Amino acid sequence: MKSFPFIFAAILSIYLTPVESSNGDIKEFDEYIRTSISEANIAGMGIAIVSGDSILFAKGYGYSNIQTKEPFTPQTVMNIASISKTFVGVAIMYLVEQGLISLDDNVNS
Repeated sequence: MKSFPFIFAAILSIYLTPVESSNGDIKEFDEYIRTSISEANIAGMGIAIVSGDSILFAKGYGYSNIQTKEPFTPQTVMNIASISKTFVGVAIMYLVEQGLISLDDNVNS
């Protein structure tokens, strides 16, 4: 289950859409995440919600090191592993939509 936090974050990011939010929404979201990681027995994870160049929400949950009880913070460095494929895919499709590249372009050009 090592990859569960990354899968959870990827799935969560799919369903997040930019909307106006209130402090109540943030508290509800925060409680949902706390409950979910507890139920799934996840040691720790970080979440950031970004719109444009603004960070709307950033928080760490649980521990980055279970043995030392070091808390997981937004500044915790982590290995993103295979989730980087998702980011690269999204970035490539963004460039395609902007007309800057084509999926048929030679990768050596």
